[in-house]
Amino acid sequence: MGVEKFQTYSSSIGGLTLWAHASVASPENFSSTIDLRKWRANVTLSSETGEIIAKVEGLQFQKATPESLRRVRWPTRVGAFMWGS
Repeated sequence: MGVEKFQTYSSSIGGLTLWAHASVASPENFSSTIDLRKWRANVTLSSETGEIIAKVEGLQFQKATPESLRRVRWPTRVGAFMWGS
């Protein structure tokens, strides 16, 4: 996981309802070695009035394996929901 660029436009977000718009880069924008388990996206957070609050560019993430998720120290309620324990 990683982020190429994070920029904020407003520091006053207390009590705001935020909207997120994400666009996932198409595979042809990836490197020549395409790995469909890895993705890149841009995310814009905006207020209800449309004011841009923040932008995340080049958000990189990949599909997690069930084994890697089991190693995470989930809060008790989440772990019980996910794994029945």
